[in-house]
Amino acid sequence: TFTAPEHPDTVTIRAQARREDGAALAGTATIVVYRQWAVLKANDFRYVPSWTVSRGWRRYVDFVSRREIRTSLGLIGKEIERGDSSFATMIRDLAADQRYEFWNHGYDHAVSVPDSLGRIVSEFRGTSYEHQLDHLRRTQELARDECGIALCAFGAPGNAFDANTVRALDACPDVRIWLFGPEESGKLVLPQTIPIEQPIFNPDFAAFLTAYDPEPPFAVYQIHPKDWDETRFGEFTRIVNFLLDQEVTFVTPSELERFLEPERIP
Repeated sequence: TFTAPEHPDTVTIRAQARREDGAALAGTATIVVYRQWAVLKANDFRYVPSWTVSRGWRRYVDFVSRREIRTSLGLIGKEIERGDSSFATMIRDLAADQRYEFWNHGYDHAVSVPDSLGRIVSEFRGTSYEHQLDHLRRTQELARDECGIALCAFGAPGNAFDANTVRALDACPDVRIWLFGPEESGKLVLPQTIPIEQPIFNPDFAAFLTAYDPEPPFAVYQIHPKDWDETRFGEFTRIVNFLLDQEVTFVTPSELERFLEPERIP
């Protein structure tokens, strides 16, 4: 019988036994004790000339480091192409820190734009399978070749996708996790839980507190730090402080994957 500790921790269980023939047996197992996993899905990590990234992003990155939590950052392929060497260096340095994990947020981040036929489409909704596969692979390659990092997760711009996205991701075995994807995907799908931003771009502590549910084993929260002023950032800070008071454990998508489905990881 194992009694878990009162607070989140990593513990090692040791057991000893003796067979009928007298041979001694021993074994150990290391388990993670937690209340709730929390993934911060931070969208739209963009390049800003002369600044590298926006003030909102700098404030967010500093906060994550200061509070020693984890976060995931949505990387757009075209922003890597636009960026100078400082942008690639920043991505590389953040990725080397276990607190930060980048994910594939598409190549051009097109959301609800007219195509050549006048139809309203998004990068991964209403476009061809070939178009979507090309955009997925281009961002994977840019991240690898220009920044030296591998992206194991994907989230569609505007969370807009269709059946072609499912097919395109099936053709990208290095992407194992789909943030806010459909249940029918063969990837590990991490669904959206209650929003931090209500409405989008506007963190709201009071609204979050009303909707918060401590029961699910994990929660994934979408945020857009690029667009926050000091007031919005202050609301987000209150939310994180509340979650830490609840003893949630902030993890990256790949860390959550190891806890939920370790057999899927190559």
